[in-house]
Amino acid sequence: GEIASLATDTAPDEDFAFDVNNTEAHQIGREGANYMDGYIAEFYLIDGTQKEAADFGETNTKGIWIPKEYSGSYGTNGFLLDFESSGDLGNDVSGNNNDFSLSNIDSNDQSSDTPTKNHCTWNATDNLEDTTTLSQGNKRFVNSGGAQDSAKGTFFPTTGKWYWEVKWTATSSTAGGLVGISQCDVQSNHELGSTSKHGTGDSLGYRSFDGKTYRNNTLADFGDTWDIGDIISVALDATNGFIYFGKNNTWQNSGDPTSGSSGTGAAYTISSTLVNGGGWGPAVCNESSVIFDAYFAEAEWNYDAPTGFLALNTTNLDAPVVTDPSTNFQVATYTGNGSTQSITFVSFPNIQPDMVWIKNRSQTSDWRIHDVARGVTNYIEMNNKDAEAGPGGFGSDGFGAAGTDNQLRITSTDNAYNDSSEIYSVYGWYAGGSGASNENGSINTTTTFVDTTSGVSLSTYTGNGSDGATVGHGLGVTPTTVIILPRSNGDSHQMSNWETGVTVFTEDIKLETNEAPNSSSNRVKSASSTTFTLGTDTNVNGSTRTYVAYSFVEVVGFSKFGTYQGNDSTDGPFAYCGFQPRFILISRVDSGGHKPIWDTKSEPYNPREDQLFLNLTNAQAANDYQIDFLANGFKLRDTSSSVNGDDSIHIFAAFARHPFGGDGVAASPAVS
Repeated sequence: GEIASLATDTAPDEDFAFDVNNTEAHQIGREGANYMDGYIAEFYLIDGTQKEAADFGETNTKGIWIPKEYSGSYGTNGFLLDFESSGDLGNDVSGNNNDFSLSNIDSNDQSSDTPTKNHCTWNATDNLEDTTTLSQGNKRFVNSGGAQDSAKGTFFPTTGKWYWEVKWTATSSTAGGLVGISQCDVQSNHELGSTSKHGTGDSLGYRSFDGKTYRNNTLADFGDTWDIGDIISVALDATNGFIYFGKNNTWQNSGDPTSGSSGTGAAYTISSTLVNGGGWGPAVCNESSVIFDAYFAEAEWNYDAPTGFLALNTTNLDAPVVTDPSTNFQVATYTGNGSTQSITFVSFPNIQPDMVWIKNRSQTSDWRIHDVARGVTNYIEMNNKDAEAGPGGFGSDGFGAAGTDNQLRITSTDNAYNDSSEIYSVYGWYAGGSGASNENGSINTTTTFVDTTSGVSLSTYTGNGSDGATVGHGLGVTPTTVIILPRSNGDSHQMSNWETGVTVFTEDIKLETNEAPNSSSNRVKSASSTTFTLGTDTNVNGSTRTYVAYSFVEVVGFSKFGTYQGNDSTDGPFAYCGFQPRFILISRVDSGGHKPIWDTKSEPYNPREDQLFLNLTNAQAANDYQIDFLANGFKLRDTSSSVNGDDSIHIFAAFARHPFGGDGVAASPAVS
């Protein structure tokens, strides 16, 4: 697409005549001394006819631009290079036989990736060390320094059976390295298997120089040593929870990746150590200029994969349950008019929200939280301890009516909703559209709205002051987190912490403050597939007091509740979501910190640096807390302690714009 930034746009003058289709030598991927750094899936020249973008692509039902087959004429000099023949990459398949000759490119440079089928690579957006370089389409890993530094892949599946290979290609010393797996939240500036910079996750390596495995700083006898020219096969059985390694087509330790739940000869059992649903993915580690080449695509493999094991690419992933996240979560921005107006979720107007969070971005104002369980005219201000109030900025049909159920109808001129010329953000979640009392717990809810597909539940209840009281949420699985807001009395807004290493639900975060989390066995104590359990703290269970609980469960491809460790660098940590985010909320949990929120509507380009703070009334903070939204997660670009302090621990909640992959699902764009 066209570069929109005036700072970088060097578009030619109007009516400038290019040499395309003139009697000049034509080159693809080169202009003078400038060479293209990337892949080309197809290259067209249509001679004598002006074409539209719609001749080559279309928007699918999920709002994503995808390619389609061109069916028109190519003209006399036209051509189509599809690069499918590895032995003849310059072949013109249009029928005109206007073939191109090759220069500095051969069959080894062919990739099986396409815009709709992306394979795993080493992750160039991870916080790699300065001595680490990636090349050959981010499949070659070189560490020019002496430290044991690593790289992680771009896929972290939680289920399925996956195969890839790594070859020790060359070295300038006798040093070696490790091939293995890592969880997504492990930093890359450490050795696989070391805990020195793990932060919150786990990793495992198969070592070249002694054939042992290394995890948690502990060595274990496993297989043969390996050296230059050797190829290490990796079979990850995420479904059954085992990892296998082979050397030159021989599985080590008499391993049998097809043995299923018995795990015969596995190097390690991983099912019990999954972190926050984050899964495991490829990882590699070496030192002193050792060169490792990865073969992730099936066409690149040197050996056959075990039966049932697949290549890590987007089309082999299971289709997510929510293939179109806009049906369950949307973001809108609008300009206040000082009167009344209807706001449409304009991306894909097919959502009737059951809960909305709304904030004035232009000036100081409170966060107003509305939901259908409490009645859409009532609100709670997230940034303070005030009790529920109302009526707010919405009329009684403010969350939708027949024929226009994608609209929010604002009836207030309050600066929290509709001050003239002010800019607002509104976040909307769908929770089933209707509610009823849930009687699974010892406290019957007044009403529970729940959508089990997207993992969102809203419950209202009256506390009874009894220790161990239970409240139904209706999700059918144990929630990842529960947020409880007092309604009848002013008190703290409690969100249970899902940080790795803490007992989930017994450590909570006060959303209206920048305080560090605090532990308590007297608030939310635990949860099950049907209920969450309360103590007697008045924040959650005061006798005769009323509350609303928002329960969320992580849903692959739609929501992610994860953890990452900061590194105090503008080349900050990469956090894997398994989708392109639409919305991100971060909270530091090893100390205090503000709680920033970014979204793709209020700022469309990376780095995003205009955020709101859930615990503050402040207007949008510009040019601060920089973050990149990526196809499969996000990357910190800022050193502020609230989001990326040295060795700081953070949790985040993210909701999707596009799934990262899945059979029949269009590939997620690299950026919004």
